[in-house]
Amino acid sequence: MRKTRRIAGAVAVVALVAPVPVTTGAQEIIRPDLKTISPVFDGWYTNPDGSFTLLFGYFNRNSSETPISVGSDNRVTPAPDDRGQPTNFLPLRQWHVFRVAVPAGWDGEVIWTLGVPGTGHREQTTGSLNPIYQVEDPSGPGAPAVSGLPAGRVAAQVDQPLALSASALAANRDRGELVVRWSKNRGPAAGDVAFSAPEALATTATFSVPGDYQVRLRVDEHVNMGGSSEEHHTDAFVTVSVEP
Repeated sequence: MRKTRRIAGAVAVVALVAPVPVTTGAQEIIRPDLKTISPVFDGWYTNPDGSFTLLFGYFNRNSSETPISVGSDNRVTPAPDDRGQPTNFLPLRQWHVFRVAVPAGWDGEVIWTLGVPGTGHREQTTGSLNPIYQVEDPSGPGAPAVSGLPAGRVAAQVDQPLALSASALAANRDRGELVVRWSKNRGPAAGDVAFSAPEALATTATFSVPGDYQVRLRVDEHVNMGGSSEEHHTDAFVTVSVEP
């Protein structure tokens, strides 16, 4: 199945599933017993200095968030295995969850392997500079401006709410609509993060176990173009060290 999405004025056609086929039914249906997650190559764009950035996302068929630590079930090749990919996977289709930068003149492949531990099932997606996957930077001009988050590591304690807040300004102030979401992006597999207001710029985050976490704030901007729409987004991250 394929999905057409308009990004920053260009139409990007991306595969909804990885090259390894899944033959267990309709992908839009959440099936808790299926437990597979498909990595997806979302396209690539050219940077001003002539280098390139590859975009990756995924489709999670589980009905709840799914932890997968970096390792044999969540790795990027060529090395290093850890390219900043998430270790906590939200349900349904998630776009542009991490990026891999490659130099000017590069003509290789980046492969993301993903599998839910215990299922014995892994899937792969391959990123390359195939022209049919070229898009514009979804966080480039037209993306909302996000500010106000702490720049360094933040300290917190287990079961003690941590206040988080940010400011966001739409790039298109006349027609831009902002949609906000906080989520756990990386952290201990057994660690849950509860947000008091996950769809507001000001929230609190409560962590269930000690460890190092990365919290993501995604701000999407939807612009109604009269019959079509453009979508841009900005991701901001907060690193949190949680003590007992």
